[in-house]
Amino acid sequence: MTSPARVAAAVAALFGVASFARDAILVLRNGYLTSPDTAGYLTGSWLRSRPYPVMAWLTDATHHPENLVWLQLVLGGAATAALVWLLWRNHRVLAVLVGVFFVLDFGWATHDRQLLSEGPFVSFSVLSLAVLGYQYEQRHRVGAWGLALAGILFAWTCTIRPSNLYLLAPIAAFYFLFTRSWRKTAWLAAGMIVLLLASAWLTLVQTGKFRISGGTGYFVAFPLFSYQIFGPGNGPVSAQLDSTLRACGADPDYAGVSILTSNDHIWGHYIPCLQSEGWSVDRIDQDFTAAYEEAVPRHPAEWFRSWGGWFVIGLGYPPREGIKLAAKAFEHVPVVGRALQKMLPSYGADADLYQAMSGAGSLSWQYVVAVLAALLVIAALFWSRTGGTVRVIALSALTLVVYVCATVPAGHVFLQRYVEVMSPMHALVVAVLLVIAGEFVYRWRYRRT
Repeated sequence: MTSPARVAAAVAALFGVASFARDAILVLRNGYLTSPDTAGYLTGSWLRSRPYPVMAWLTDATHHPENLVWLQLVLGGAATAALVWLLWRNHRVLAVLVGVFFVLDFGWATHDRQLLSEGPFVSFSVLSLAVLGYQYEQRHRVGAWGLALAGILFAWTCTIRPSNLYLLAPIAAFYFLFTRSWRKTAWLAAGMIVLLLASAWLTLVQTGKFRISGGTGYFVAFPLFSYQIFGPGNGPVSAQLDSTLRACGADPDYAGVSILTSNDHIWGHYIPCLQSEGWSVDRIDQDFTAAYEEAVPRHPAEWFRSWGGWFVIGLGYPPREGIKLAAKAFEHVPVVGRALQKMLPSYGADADLYQAMSGAGSLSWQYVVAVLAALLVIAALFWSRTGGTVRVIALSALTLVVYVCATVPAGHVFLQRYVEVMSPMHALVVAVLLVIAGEFVYRWRYRRT
């Protein structure tokens, strides 16, 4: 191993161990975390995709949950080390910045010690970025088995949260673009297909259904009702749903469904009601999906307002805290301070985030414009001011953030934990922006002297 290779490995190991040590200290001091969804993942509920339950079974998490927590900590440290190692080979300052940001990311630390799929999802996502970047570098030499294994990794990562499965097609298309080879792309796709078939087969063995996860209806039911677009006039399936829900004898109270109350309504009332009327699990799934498909074209403006608002909130949620700090820092400059405050949603800096979409005009147009403009500027800077592996990693991280923020409110509803878990991707984006800014300042000063 050459000296530069030893240095790269040592730097990567340093940040990987530091990341693991951070999480280990927190687990030893404060223990691990659970949520109401934890049991469904550990037992392999029919509604869940297989990767996280498989991790639970391999670690005997139902009897020894701490085993799964420690596995998640190892994954986080390994993912940190892998990406830092790749970046060190291309841009050492960026590698150090990313390593520092990852080690200081206590949001990631929280998800790493929680018995939920979010921690492994982001760890495998960071690891996938490292593999993607490395194979981009080795595009002329990467072999068939390496491509197949990468395909398995990408499919595993995307299957942890099934809404991410749609990412597999653009990933395969990107591989074709940079390898210029149908054969190499086919090996990558073969790896993806093997994992997806294995996952579906395992679901068949355990639940009797050959599928990746539970049907979409159990997820789209949340935007269907909480976005206030459900009604018997939407179509025949919606009319049948409404009739059956009312047959249970109580007012379904559609107007009272919000994101915060949707669980109580859907899982606490609607689904038990439908089951009591003889509806099977699959019929409920299929009819919720069909009702959603009826509702969106009947209420496009209402759906777009809800989806668009939560999409922007998802994108702007992490920077929102930065805007608050900047506004406070510029209190002595009234014009700047007031301008920054106007970028925040009008529901107030300390109010519940879920009040952002309540009431007309509560999400200010200045905030929407600021978030979308920032997104376009960042994408343009990454494209124009970076190159090679750094550009691939930076744009991939930004794409994943945008994708998650766009798909979650379309196929489910906005959940803070779905956005907070993307903090390593935001850290990577910020690190690249800082490098770009630093290089600009250096060149400006150099030219002046």
